[in-house]
Amino acid sequence: MIDSWLSQTKLKNIYEGLVRKLFLGRVSANQLTIIGLVLGLLSAFLIYLSGTLPYSTKLIIISCVVMVISFVLDAMDGAIARAEKPTRFGGMLDLFSDRTVEVSIIIAVVSTDPILLIWPGLFSLGAMVLCISMFLVVSVLFDQEERS
Repeated sequence: MIDSWLSQTKLKNIYEGLVRKLFLGRVSANQLTIIGLVLGLLSAFLIYLSGTLPYSTKLIIISCVVMVISFVLDAMDGAIARAEKPTRFGGMLDLFSDRTVEVSIIIAVVSTDPILLIWPGLFSLGAMVLCISMFLVVSVLFDQEERS
């Protein structure tokens, strides 16, 4: 999402040039996606631990830093994919990784205070299901329109 926004702004050339200079030829888009997934899951785990361990503030800060790095890598993998020519597998991997990290973080946050956070967590997960469903419906309709 950040990647899509950046690629439509005046920052596009600077952003994509920087990403290509740093990563192109060294790391593939899929590798960045996997690293982002692992960091996102680590962030969720740290959030979960913050609800059970006494030094929770430090864990939350570390989790936020790890989460931001995960999001930045998620934004960068799109720029690398466009430079290397995107693949269906890469698109599916990116979509899977993004949703996995989002669901994991929501579950981790809810686990820190389930009584207070269960309803917001359920509504957040429900909203994700609706968004994914709409995405799939639009994709199917677009495919059918292209074929006819």
